[in-house]
Amino acid sequence: MRILCLHGHGTGSEVMKYQMSALAKAADASWEFHYLCGEEICPPAPGIEINFPEPYFCYSRNFGPESEDAAHALLEETIAEKGPFDGAFGFSQGASILVSYLIEQKMAHPNNNLPFQFVILCSTTVPLATNPEYNQRLLGSLTSQDELHIRSCRDEEIARLPGVTRTATASLISIIDAVEPITLKPRSYYLDRPLREIPSVLHPDVCEVRLALPALHVRGKTELSAIRESGMLVQKFFETGKQRVFEHTSGHDVPRSGPEARQMLSAMEWVIAQSQLPSY
Repeated sequence: MRILCLHGHGTGSEVMKYQMSALAKAADASWEFHYLCGEEICPPAPGIEINFPEPYFCYSRNFGPESEDAAHALLEETIAEKGPFDGAFGFSQGASILVSYLIEQKMAHPNNNLPFQFVILCSTTVPLATNPEYNQRLLGSLTSQDELHIRSCRDEEIARLPGVTRTATASLISIIDAVEPITLKPRSYYLDRPLREIPSVLHPDVCEVRLALPALHVRGKTELSAIRESGMLVQKFFETGKQRVFEHTSGHDVPRSGPEARQMLSAMEWVIAQSQLPSY
């Protein structure tokens, strides 16, 4: 069993190994965990610098389509050179990159098999598009007044945007605010740009793609509501009969206590077993 693991923003592969240490120790000895490090250097996630030396990495720092596309290219290159992998495990931004990559692969090649048989998604943030056609669909028909609403970065102005644009932009802003202690970037950094460079949330109300592969969604009881809501949004992209949710008692982290790590491992084993059932 080979599992590719993607870390969160402002950490790195060594941090991810530490976060997953209890799971890896409890897992079957035949399981192999491979850790993919992001290529963009960024500030550390809060508290990380105490135990882990710099540099700190992310997969996408500005969240725009080009940066997200580079993250997808890194993932695709890793699959080609180090794969195949049975499944993938993503934490926070790593989970977001996994989901956006899989959605866009399905959009581009609907009849092809996906590169993973299952995914484990922990504390995922919203998936962001690289596809210019999706960005055009979401933002391309806005009026000059709508553009001013977005660039204002104010909630009362965002609320005046049309339908799906308002919904997706509100989801984006919620995450931007939640992760500002990590990114150290305000709303204006992401929204006061040319429309083609503004991050576009892959939202299930806009994007019709659904993923059939089994998925485990993991979240902490004390996480920020924006992170929890992002995880619930991502769940809508997966077929309901092939999903499981595991909620642990910590915050924005991977369970490391013995009992909770074993409970999460049990949920992972269920997802993996689902991926090995014959499809008809």
